[in-house]
Amino acid sequence: MLGIVPLQEKDKVVVGHVLKKSPAAKAGLQVGDEILEVDGKDIARPQDVDAALSGAAAGDKVEVVYRRAKKKGTASAKLVARRDYRGDFFKSSGRGRTGFKAPDWYVYAWANVPKGKQPPTRKNTKGKVVVIHCFQSW
Repeated sequence: MLGIVPLQEKDKVVVGHVLKKSPAAKAGLQVGDEILEVDGKDIARPQDVDAALSGAAAGDKVEVVYRRAKKKGTASAKLVARRDYRGDFFKSSGRGRTGFKAPDWYVYAWANVPKGKQPPTRKNTKGKVVVIHCFQSW
């Protein structure tokens, strides 16, 4: 795991979120950085980040080429296994507990959201019961 949430922004991919204490945070990546390459592979879509990391393992070092304020930079990050990540994003609130703040959702694409309708957000679902069926295909 690198520890970023890549988002599509017009014709580029940017860092939408950096997990605290993650390899990306330790390497100095910041929200808003445009991701140009990951481990020598060009990045054109958020999914390309996952594809670039697909052969990597915990302990591997990867190079991320990014652009910040019109300047190119390179960040070197040592990947960790998701199960070993100890940042605050994945802290469990306990089974069945309520009353805690839901995390932001980072989604590449929503299925079954009619054209012109806004997908679910924390703001537009506040106070409602929301059931989301999630899956990821490899």
